[in-house]
Amino acid sequence: YECKPFKTATGIDLGAKSIAIAEERREKLPVKYVATGSPEKLGERFDIVFSLSVLYLIGDLAEHAAKIRLSLNPGGVYYATYTDYHNNPSAAYFL
Repeated sequence: YECKPFKTATGIDLGAKSIAIAEERREKLPVKYVATGSPEKLGERFDIVFSLSVLYLIGDLAEHAAKIRLSLNPGGVYYATYTDYHNNPSAAYFL
């Protein structure tokens, strides 16, 4: 945020505990956090959507892609990352 300020952001996670931790760490960032597995039902559209190391947990990737598509503004972009915890020498740091 300090390098490239943004107007607003929404953090989404399935876990209410994860959302609570994010809320505690938010400080003064313009971010709201929501616990949901259905972001398309929030009634919001986003310019950028990130999925960070969660794709391996999703059973139906086609359904996931459809939900993301419904959540993006026209011209919006989706980024997904994946961390290979089994072959990553830094895995102990993350687990």
